[in-house]
Amino acid sequence: MNSNESVLRINTTVTSSPPQCDDWTHAQHVLFQLANVFLAASFVVPGHFKFYWLLLRVAAASACVFMALWGYHIVCQRDVMCWYFASAVVNALYTLYSLYSLYPAQFDSRTESLYLSTLKPIKMARTDFKLLCSSGSIRVVPAGEDVCTEGVTLLGNTVSVLLSGR
Repeated sequence: MNSNESVLRINTTVTSSPPQCDDWTHAQHVLFQLANVFLAASFVVPGHFKFYWLLLRVAAASACVFMALWGYHIVCQRDVMCWYFASAVVNALYTLYSLYSLYPAQFDSRTESLYLSTLKPIKMARTDFKLLCSSGSIRVVPAGEDVCTEGVTLLGNTVSVLLSGR
């Protein structure tokens, strides 16, 4: 065996890939790589960032869309496409829910004036006040009628706020 044959064998063994790695070309496709970039980006958003959950869900939904496209067009596996598409839908729905929860609570004029004059100065959040108002009701009491009488009216665990009158 001369030196040229040994060099040829070394080059052949170095450049050829093992037989179990012949199908790795699918993992090198741009859709698969983009999905992994978005997945990695979803986990590097700092937790103290105000819109952390929103960015995490948008990036995860984008990653799932790319993986679903990759599973359908490149790998041709419907189950891969269905699982990632379902994950993308769940993340997209949660993203919409997060956007909806960021929308500030709206009140009618009387409730807004109560919030601004009484509860905003003590730093109560609008969402907490809306939750408090959702479990209660507003009653208009005619002049001369008592709202409650001490020792007679049973109030239980209620909060009453008199907006005007005495």
